[in-house]
Parts: sequence; C-alpha cells; structure tokens
Amino acid sequence: MKERIGISLIPSKNSAITLKNAIKVYQKGIKLITISDYHKAGSFYLAMVKILEKIKNVNLGTAVTNLLLHSPWELANFFIGLKKTYEEEIFLGIGTGDWYLFEMFKIDSKTAINNLINGIKIINKLFTKDKVKIPIYLGAQGEYMFRISTKICDGVIINLANEEDLKKALNLIEDKSKIIFAISQTYIYDEEEKAIQEARKSATIIYAGMSNSAIKLYGYDVTKRDKLRKLILKNRINEARKLLSDEEVKRLTICGNIKEVKERIKKILELNIDKLILGLPMGKEKEKVLEKIISIF
Repeated sequence: MKERIGISLIPSKNSAITLKNAIKVYQKGIKLITISDYHKAGSFYLAMVKILEKIKNVNLGTAVTNLLLHSPWELANFFIGLKKTYEEEIFLGIGTGDWYLFEMFKIDSKTAINNLINGIKIINKLFTKDKVKIPIYLGAQGEYMFRISTKICDGVIINLANEEDLKKALNLIEDKSKIIFAISQTYIYDEEEKAIQEARKSATIIYAGMSNSAIKLYGYDVTKRDKLRKLILKNRINEARKLLSDEEVKRLTICGNIKEVKERIKKILELNIDKLILGLPMGKEKEKVLEKIISIF
C-alpha cells in the first residue's frame, strides 16, 4: 500500500524541521513527498532544496502552488534549476489559488483560471526551451478544472477526501492514462471524537474554499459556504467551525483512529487513482499526526 501513498508537508519557517519530517517519511519507504504552498508558512523553495540536498531517489513536488503568489517565469526557472542541479524526479503541482487569495488580490475566479492556463503555457515553453522533463499536475476540485486538466497538464491532483465525491471527479477527467493523485488532510488520534475535533479546523477552510462549481457537483450548501467565508474574513474562526456537522468533517477530511483511517485509505486506493497524498495539519499537532500516519506503513 505504501507504494501508492505520498505525504504532504507544510514547510516550517525553520527548514530543518521540514527536512527532519521528510527524512522520517522517506525512511518509512514513502518516496512521494509534496510540499504545500501556504502564504503563512515557510518557503516551499527552501524546503525543496533542503530535501533534495539530503534525500536521493525521491519523487518531490508542490501540492499545490499557484500563480497569485508566484510568476510563471519564477516557478519555471526554479524548477529548471532543481532538475539540472539534482537530477531527481520532481514535479510542479499548480492550481488557481483559493478564495482567500482571491480576496487578498482582488481577483475573480474566471480571471485566476485564465491566468493559470496562460501561465502553464509559459512554463511549458520554458521547460521545452531548456530541454527538461518536469511534469505539471493541475490541482482541481471543480468540474471545469477536471475537464481541462489532462488537456493542459500531465496529470491532476484532486483535492477531495470522500470516495463518492472522488468518483464524481474521476468521471470528469477525460484522459485517465495520465497521472491522477488525490490529496486529503489527514488526522489520526486514538479517539474518533478528538480526530474530528482537530479535523474540523481544516474541514472549515476546505468547505469555505469550495467554488460554486464544486458546491453544485458534490451537493454542498452554498449558503453555508458563504456564511463560513464571512465569518473567516471577520476572524470569527471558532464560530465558523461550529457550522460544520461531524459528518461533514469526516467527508471533507480523512480522520479517525488508526483503524478507521486505514479503512478510508484502502477504499480510496480502490478507485482509479495512482496515488493518495496524505496532508498534515497546520498546527503544533502535525508532528504527532505524522508519527501516527507513518506508523500505518
């Protein structure tokens, strides 16, 4: 099973911590490691360099970055430099960015999608010019992004945790011969209640980040989504978290005790995906959760 598992690390501002966690993952025989790009976290650039300096035969990439925080030329030149310097298997996972970034940059989703498509074309041209083979995977959750994913990229990273939702997404991907990853925030605790309590933090952000297309496709509540966004923008996070039911938390994340999480992972891997990337929580608990995740394998 671990051959089809990846771990997504949130880069710490202390890159030594990120490297330490990457080494723990690799020593368990998990070779797919992804780095998230969160504007309040550390630099994924530095994290990737540090990992490639110390770990060989790793499959390393972003899951995912975006063209709101970075330019296509910046990303292309960085990945070209990585490939030529370390000659490891790397990939660029890239998406539009989330609604919170749209608010920050005063941009609408249509413009963000157009910028992403044009940016991917620029990056591909630069990769071709420098004669490097670096796969680009599109981070996707809504219908349009799934439909274009395998037309403009080498594969797709599906940001979903529920098996039934994943089936709907897979039906929209036209070329299933290309790489298909799924990624989910994962919380493991001895008691299910504690796992749900902690997973609620990520589930709230995920629900708030759903596009209109995703809300319609999976049957979520747009009114609740809008309430979550308003509360988050007002920094009333605890109020926002209370709006989600336990079932919604379990649908939006992989959470539970070790037995429950293993069963969820098994069900997802039965679908037509290549690998499942397990994402870590943002807070101080990530070290404990990582230990429990890798103990499964």
